[in-house]
Amino acid sequence: MEFISNYASIQPTLSLHALTQPPGAVLVIYLFYALTGSAAAVSITLALSSAVISAVALRGIYSEFFEKELSNLGVFIYLFLPAVQVYYLANIYAVVATVAILTVYCYLHDNRLVSIAGTLVFSFIGTFISFIFVVIPLALLIYEILTSMSEGIQIIDSLRNVLKPVGIIAGVVLLYGVAYLALGFNYVQAFSVASASENPGGFMLLANPVEYFTSRIEDVLDITVFFEPVLVVLGFRGLQQLRSNPGRPSNKKAYLLAIAGMIALGLLFLTGAPKKGETARICMFKLPFLLLPVLSFVESAGYSKRDRFLLLVVVLVQAILIQLVGTYIW
Repeated sequence: MEFISNYASIQPTLSLHALTQPPGAVLVIYLFYALTGSAAAVSITLALSSAVISAVALRGIYSEFFEKELSNLGVFIYLFLPAVQVYYLANIYAVVATVAILTVYCYLHDNRLVSIAGTLVFSFIGTFISFIFVVIPLALLIYEILTSMSEGIQIIDSLRNVLKPVGIIAGVVLLYGVAYLALGFNYVQAFSVASASENPGGFMLLANPVEYFTSRIEDVLDITVFFEPVLVVLGFRGLQQLRSNPGRPSNKKAYLLAIAGMIALGLLFLTGAPKKGETARICMFKLPFLLLPVLSFVESAGYSKRDRFLLLVVVLVQAILIQLVGTYIW
């Protein structure tokens, strides 16, 4: 508790990656170290726990849209992706990605209590670990707005749809208000320190326009490489197919959720974050959204079990090749 209460004075003394995060990032790694006792054990435990929890929750998400075998395929593709293969090992963003998956899983849950309470709790945990996690509740809000627009419902009904994510966001803000009153932890102040460290000259677009635009391009390229070209093509075709012929209601939901995730990520890019070479690492939460149109295309194209197995092999081979040709640090 003292670490959280005194975070304002401690934060500037932390290492580069630690001071640009809320206190939850340091606390999570400390907890893993306290439980395991060595850096190697922290790495293994973090990777295994994040992978298992992500897989279970991700299967629950995909089961909302696809049949069992296709949902399992989506989980295996996710685990084989280069970003997961590289950065789920000893990286705090493995935890961020896992919490993001749990947040979306709860939000889509049929039980209203689980949906609201679970989303609220995991949204708070996620934002307590990483400032960038705000993209997830933002994506859920955009999803509800897009759903209302696509259904052409009245304004009052649209407000009812967005009330759930707005209420959850308000709940997270309220929890940070309680944290401020009880512990003296100022989330806004911590964000300001992190922002000043990342951008000492101010908003990058104004301070360094050239770097702003080049790094935005690099962010997109980073995603393309680590999501793998084959999946990028399948995802693009899947989006086209879903847009022109959504089919059953679950397909429409998958399309809107994928688009909402992309819009939220695009808004994040406009802020100047993340910087070059960081997108694949700190934005792993985007991967479940991007896989939705891929799975939809696999389903609509009628891929056989053999085709699906070959797709997994291609994904894994590309992940291995990317690891062989590069050196990754964080």
